[in-house]
Amino acid sequence: MQQNSYLQREITAAREVYNDTVLQWNKAIQEWPTKMIVAAKQGYTTRIPFSTSKEVKEQARAVFF
Repeated sequence: MQQNSYLQREITAAREVYNDTVLQWNKAIQEWPTKMIVAAKQGYTTRIPFSTSKEVKEQARAVFF
């Protein structure tokens, strides 16, 4: 049970880091004029933050070990 809790905390932390990075990325490529122009020329687009459904979260709370 401890390992399951540990893994859940690690996954949550990784998801928060990813979502923070995506938020920074999305803000950066919308900055006018330089970053927006470069992003358009390079084909960079916004990214979608990670999210999950309530059912998946409930399943993740189950005992795996």
